[in-house]
Amino acid sequence: MKSKKNLLWELIYEKFYKSISNLNSLYNHQAIKGRENEAVLINLLKSFLPRKFELTRSKILFDKDGKESTEQDIVIWNSTEYPRIFSETEYFLIEGVSMCIEVKTTLGNTNLKETLLKIRDLRRMNFFKRLDGNPRWQVHPPLCYIFAYDTIWKKFGSILKNITKIVNENDIKPSERFDYLYIMRKGISLNWDIPYNVQGRVDFSKKYGGKIPYNPRWPQFFPSKLIKEYPLFLHENQMWQKEGFREGFFNDLIVENQIKGFISFLSKLCQALEDQRLFHSHNLVASSFSDMRTSKGGRCSSKPF
Repeated sequence: MKSKKNLLWELIYEKFYKSISNLNSLYNHQAIKGRENEAVLINLLKSFLPRKFELTRSKILFDKDGKESTEQDIVIWNSTEYPRIFSETEYFLIEGVSMCIEVKTTLGNTNLKETLLKIRDLRRMNFFKRLDGNPRWQVHPPLCYIFAYDTIWKKFGSILKNITKIVNENDIKPSERFDYLYIMRKGISLNWDIPYNVQGRVDFSKKYGGKIPYNPRWPQFFPSKLIKEYPLFLHENQMWQKEGFREGFFNDLIVENQIKGFISFLSKLCQALEDQRLFHSHNLVASSFSDMRTSKGGRCSSKPF
């Protein structure tokens, strides 16, 4: 007999999945379908994430020099720290954004390349960061997640092969890569291993020797946290199921396993957001005007952020 908690998640997922299916059957135009799928995902994430995290879509990010990013599908920001006056425009200050999510209805060759290049260009923007070994002074760039409802690929290794090809052909450095990729219908997740160089030389009981940003819980590894360009290895995982299993091929998961995979995705998403180190509101305000000058007199906090 299923527990009431499991039944509750089934109801949540059924409502979400039904919305997606109805929209995909209603619209043939890919752009419209994509926008509607973004809206459905935003509504679900809003109902799951703590209230301090707010979500908006189709926003542009400003960097330290005033350079603009391309339009981001979903932007997540911490409303307890980010000055709301900035959120009322079409722009966000990059130092105050916790995460950007790219949403794909069906992940394939063309939109995978577009997405990886989009993330690379975002990571090349000039965001304020203090990575001097002191964890109090560290600022993280926005996490970059990719969420796809489905994919064209049917065989294990196909996604890895295509990502590797795009990375090599377009000189995408380790720190410029996506942080996490999830494909809902297949229960596929792609994440990066902690670099071997870091594992071999860092005492995890200390503050990582300044080699990587301090994270006392170390829940998962993200390329956006890299200070040095260590080689990275990508893992492709799928939620396992007995039903319809074929060696070497991806299959659509049964609903129960789709729910398990989706809960895992939401859990990792929330934990990743909680671990982000961003500017506090006073730092964002002070650095938002490029010619701003302040007096050096007066008292200073011993904790910069």
